Amino acid sequence: MKVTKTGSRLMDYQPTLCSEALGSQSGVATSDLTRIVTQGDPTVSATCVAVQPPSEPPTRETAGGLVPPRKKGKKRPTPPQTTKKEKKKRSSSFAAAFAQAEKDDLLGVVLVQDNSYRVHSRAEIAWLRRILGQKVDAAIDSDESFIPRFTESGIRNSRFCLSCANGESFDWLKNLLDSIEVEEGGEGRLRLRLATPAEVPKLTRAEVFITGEPPGVPRFLKNIQAQNPALHTERWVLKHQQQTSGSQLLVFGIDPESAVALAAND
Repeated sequence: MKVTKTGSRLMDYQPTLCSEALGSQSGVATSDLTRIVTQGDPTVSATCVAVQPPSEPPTRETAGGLVPPRKKGKKRPTPPQTTKKEKKKRSSSFAAAFAQAEKDDLLGVVLVQDNSYRVHSRAEIAWLRRILGQKVDAAIDSDESFIPRFTESGIRNSRFCLSCANGESFDWLKNLLDSIEVEEGGEGRLRLRLATPAEVPKLTRAEVFITGEPPGVPRFLKNIQAQNPALHTERWVLKHQQQTSGSQLLVFGIDPESAVALAAND
């Protein structure tokens, strides 16, 4: 399958899946860890990346020759790092609150109506936080006896989540999200809904390693979608990217239908 880039250079994109199963990550809504491989033009090739530990300790080279590595002595005491401890404590309480809320069916996940695969941008989440804060303030200032309460809020598995203190707060949040819309840049407005973790689409982790001049995420997705109609790249969630002058690593969460289509081409 050929994809024409800007200019006269022609590239082949033939996506496949490596058969190596790398397991799943704890706490991440993904299934088997797989890798996408693009085959064809040598300038747009992909490989499964593996890190090999060094078999022997390195040596130092000086004017007099090679010097063996220094013997390990007693480690010097590391000064306490308050920032890391506070961050670890915060992360631990954050995860514990979400885990307990999910166990009690009180963990709400904010999704887009009619497109559960779409992930909110930082700007959209910041706007949503501000609106929720204003609505809670209004409830506190009113004469109503019920005040919605939440133990935590934040991002988990690329989704904005809130742990509710009780069922009434969950219902209050659900009704509120049904009545508001989020601005989607200049493209219109998004209707929201509150879902449980079980309703969030499960994504397969897929890695793409491209050698040659990096095409960028939009161009890569556009090219691979154009040559593979069975894929649903609009559902793919970009988890991580790393780029150099001669290569690009992309990590996606892809939908089940796309994973099946890629496996069929393997």
